[in-house]
Order: sequence, then C-alpha cells, then structure tokens
Amino acid sequence: MKKLLMTVCAITLATGLFAQTAQNGTWTNTAAGVWDVTDASNWNTFPNELGTATFNRAMTNTLTASEDFTAATVNFSTAAMDLTMDFGEYGFYSTANMAFTAPRSSFLLTNGLIGSTGGALQMNGSTADSTFTVKGPGKIWTRSMTLGGSNTLIVTDGATVDAWVVAGGSGAIYFGIGQGENVRGSTFILDGDGTRAVSASCTSIGYRGADNTMIVRNGAVAVFSTSTNYATSIGYADRGYCNNNRLIVESGGSVTNMSLAPSGSRGGIVLGSHVHCSTNGVILSDGATFNNWGGDFNLGNNTANTGNYIRVTGGSTLTNINTLTIGGVDSWFHLMTNSTLQCGNLTINGGGETVVEITKGSVARVATLGINIGRHRLTLRDTDTALYARGAVSGLGFTTSNHKLDVLDGATLVKNTSGTTLFCVGGNRNNGISVLTYATNNVMTVANGSVFNCEPVIYVGCYESGPNANFWLFDNWLEVVDGGVVISSNGVRISTLVATSYSNEVLIASGGVWTNTAGTSYVGYNGTDSRLVLSNGTFHTGAAVQTYSAATASNNVIAIQGTNSLFRITAGALFTRYGGGLEFDVPRKGMAQTPVVLGGNFQCFDDSRLVIRAADWAKRTGGELKLLELAGTWSATAGYFPTMKAYAESAVVDGDNFTVDVKSEGGKQILYIWSPPKSATVIMLR
Repeated sequence: MKKLLMTVCAITLATGLFAQTAQNGTWTNTAAGVWDVTDASNWNTFPNELGTATFNRAMTNTLTASEDFTAATVNFSTAAMDLTMDFGEYGFYSTANMAFTAPRSSFLLTNGLIGSTGGALQMNGSTADSTFTVKGPGKIWTRSMTLGGSNTLIVTDGATVDAWVVAGGSGAIYFGIGQGENVRGSTFILDGDGTRAVSASCTSIGYRGADNTMIVRNGAVAVFSTSTNYATSIGYADRGYCNNNRLIVESGGSVTNMSLAPSGSRGGIVLGSHVHCSTNGVILSDGATFNNWGGDFNLGNNTANTGNYIRVTGGSTLTNINTLTIGGVDSWFHLMTNSTLQCGNLTINGGGETVVEITKGSVARVATLGINIGRHRLTLRDTDTALYARGAVSGLGFTTSNHKLDVLDGATLVKNTSGTTLFCVGGNRNNGISVLTYATNNVMTVANGSVFNCEPVIYVGCYESGPNANFWLFDNWLEVVDGGVVISSNGVRISTLVATSYSNEVLIASGGVWTNTAGTSYVGYNGTDSRLVLSNGTFHTGAAVQTYSAATASNNVIAIQGTNSLFRITAGALFTRYGGGLEFDVPRKGMAQTPVVLGGNFQCFDDSRLVIRAADWAKRTGGELKLLELAGTWSATAGYFPTMKAYAESAVVDGDNFTVDVKSEGGKQILYIWSPPKSATVIMLR
C-alpha cells in the first residue's frame, strides 16, 4: 500500500470501493456514501488507487508522501483551504480529473509532482479568488489544464507545467475556461529562469471569458503547440463575449508557438476571434521574445472585433514565420524602442481604422507589405527605424481607398526586388477584378529626412494588367516633402489604367529629393490628368521620362513651382505629347537655378503643353530667367515641333508683360523668359 501523509488535518475521503481503518481513527460509510473520519487528530494512511478522493473541509496543513499515490478522481472543493504539498520525489496522480476548486484558498506545491494522466487538472468552476503556486522543483504534469473563476496560478523558481498527449488524449493548457461573464479575471504567471509551461495541442487565454491574463517573465518560457483545426488564441468566443484578455511577455520571458499539424492544416495564433472579442492584446517588453513557427498570426480575426492590439517594446522581438494580419476594427500594432519584427507577409486590413506604428529605432523585416480593406495607417518614425519588404507586390490601397503610409523623422522604408515585383500606392497587378472597385485617396508621405529606397517600379494609381472598366483609380498621392528622400531603381509610373486611372500625383516639395538610377518614369502611363509636381524639390533621373505611353494618355503634366526646384535628366530623353508637357509657376522673386536640365534629347510633339505663369515675377522683379536647358538634341521629325523656338512660341502665358524666347549658350539650347528689370524706387523726404 502506497502512503500519503497529512499533518493537522480534517478531511472527508469518499470512495465507493472499500472502507479503510486509519491510525487512531475509523472511516465510516455514511448514508450519502461519503467516508467520514471520526478521529482525525492523528492519522496518516490513505488507501492507494481510490475511486474518488474528496477534500471538502477547511484545512491548514502540509501534505507529504513516501510513495506515489493514485486516485481516479481527486477533488479539493467546498471549503476554504491553506494547503502545502511537499511530495519529495513522489507524485500524486488522478487517472481522471484532479480539481482544485475550493474558494478563497491557497495551494502550494514545493516538491514532487501532481498530475492527471487521463483527464484534466482543473482550477476553475463556480469558485473564485484562490491561488495555486508551484515552486521549483515542483511539477504539474497533465493531459490538459483549465484555469478560471478569478483564480491565480503562479509557476516560479524553475517549476514546470506540462500538458502533453497521454492516455490517448490530447494535451492542452486551456486558460480562462467558462462562458461569458462567468469566467473573469484569472491570472497565470510564469516567473524566473528555468520555469516552463508546455502545451501539446492548443492554448486559449480567455476562452469565452474576459479579463484573463497570462504573464511570462524573468527568463521563464512558454511553449504552445497547435494541431489540426486548433490555433493558439487570446480571446476566443464561439458564443458569448471575451474581452480584455492579455498575454504579457516581459523581462526576458519567452513564448514559442509551433505546429504539430500536417502542412496546410489550420494552426497559428488568433488574437480576438469571432464576433464579440474586443480589446484583447499581446504585450512584449524589456527584451521579451515571441516566436510563432506554426501557421499565421491573425490579430482581429473578425470584422466585428474592435480594439485588439499588439505592443512590442523595450528591445523585444516578435518573429512570425508566415503571414501577420492586423485586421478587425480599430486594431493597432506598435513596434517601438529598439524592438524587432520578423515575419512573412505583413497584411493590414479589416474594418474601421487600423493603426500600425514602427518607431524609436525599431526594425521590421517582412516578405510583402499590404495595406488594404477598411481605412488604415502605417507610420514609420524616428532615426534608425526601418521596414524592409523583400517579397513581390507591396504597397497600400490595392483595391480599396483612404489608406495612409507615413515615413517620417529619419525612418527608412526599403523595398527589395525578388522576381517580378512592384510597389503600389493605389492599385495592383491583379487581373481578376470583375466588380466595380475603387482605389482612391491613398496617400504615402516620405518626410523629415526619411528615406524610401525602392528597387522595383513604383506605381501611383496604377493597374498593371491592362484596361478594366470595373477598376477606378484616382486621387492617389505619393509626396516627398520636408527633406524626405526617395531612391528608386526602376522609375515611377503614374496612372497606368486606360480611362479609369486619372488625377494621381507625385509631389516633391520643401527640400524633398527623388533620385532614380534606371528605368523609364511615366507621368500618366495610359491615364489622364496626372501630375509630377516639384515645389522647391528635386527629381533627378538617369533614364527617360514620358508624359504618356499610349494615345489614351492626355493632359499629364510635369509642374515646376517654387524658387529652388530642379527636374534633371542626366541620360535618356524627355517625351511629351497628347496635351501633356511642362508647366512653370514662377514665384515673385524668380528661381535660384535653371529648374529643368536635360542631358539627353527632348522629343516634343506638336500637341505638347507648355504653360508659363510669370506675370507677378515680371511685374515685381523682371530680368532674364532661364527655365529649361537642353544639352542633347531637339527632335525635329514629323509631328514634332520643328525647333525649340517654335515650342517657345506655343507657350500659354498669364500676361503680356514678359516674353518667351530661346538662345544658345555653351553648346546648349536655353528656354528663357525676359522682362525689363524692375529697380527700386527711392523716395527722399526733405
């Protein structure tokens, strides 16, 4: 017979198997089938392999063991307890369930092992406000575990909790079990180096419950495994409500989620699942690590969820091998303070306004970046902050509207080439759009010393696959302002879709600089009324620039504004046609440099546009002002203006107080305007 020892105890032992005489006490079978001790002052023998062992009286004692002890079912229930378990090298097992459900109780396991080999270890039910503490080298080993009812489980000092596949069952750490508001405010804490919790099947923090928290800290480790049809979840309710559930990993704590399911099976992580799952979150801080090696990570898994979130800060790392989706309604993701995100695709979608911020020196490395569906904003901010996208199609507003991408205050966005790739601001390359679709008012801003480095083609209001009457793209913007920098390797294309792509724009202003090393740029590829605007900004390219690609293009303009703008082509030609061309808005004080400098040829068709607005300059300042310098050849074939002089004479001007003319200077042709210089008038008072 194996022995379990107890000191200073008052208990009830229930079994349907046999009566047992204890030392200095007699067990009696009552009418209710409960074995009741009549003299509990000094007894120490329990029968081994009981049916059900029930502890249901108030106790303050220490439970020890000299051998392993097994019962079918073990219940610590009904009455408040303060129980310490010190089993040394032995274990206390149940072959079915072991339940610690006594209200307002304290359970402490310091040595040995408690476990359920065929059922669940339960710390939930209708009772509440109890604490179960496991200190190393204590261990919990069970097929599954449930925690709920405002109870707290603390695993510390190298203790372990393992929920694994035993007795033919599936292992799981379930957290926050219960329906709706019946399960609230439970807490699971893993604390300290060597402390560990492992789940073999699925983990749920807030399963149909609210206000539940799991904390992994100070070097502790949690390992969650997912299997076919099950994902790790924080906030899950197939019915009822589950709000405000949190997973907190801090101070060097680590969580790993991995899949035991076959390839292609469901798994991964869901944060806020089903309709009524809101304001659930994952918080990583102070050097925490979160690795998801199994399936996708979905934040806000339903368009009716609101306010679910992820915050990664303090040098912490989130690694997600597959797609990270920020969805739901008004969800948010913050990567801040020298933290790191590494994932497959980063997809920002869902209803409402989703906010993603990468700031304070943090770095994100993703395959593709996609911002679509709903109304979303991605912000990169601060020096040393960077996002690297290495996959195929990236961008914002693929088939939807009103998205914002900001690269600010010294941050960097890098889009690398991988096969056939592109970056879109409004639009995509998909040829499968068969219903009326709009991609409009999508805006990307690069400002305040930030850099956007893009190897593939940059598209603004574009649809690469050809005409599609169902797809409308207009009023999409890419602005490079306040010292922002764009470095492109294959040019920019504005408005590529015939008829339904129009009024898209690139603005380079207030010290913004765009440098393109290769690849033709198109201002209005096939579309209309599109603009490249320089307002005290610079566009410098080593390849051709065209205001059209086909006869469907019209009224596409390169507009020069401000006192210090520069449009420079060092190699390749400038092509203008179909009502497109150059517009100059000369400020009152003129321009500090020649704003258009062409190192190659100028192929200017006779339907090209030249607009010069300089009346205020002529009235207030006057003199000679160079607008265009051509070092290459003026094309004079059929359909082109025969000379630059003829081109100058075609100019549409805003007054008659200045002239437009052409001259040769240093082997170059110069387009300039002239007005009598205005000298100051001095009034002398006597």
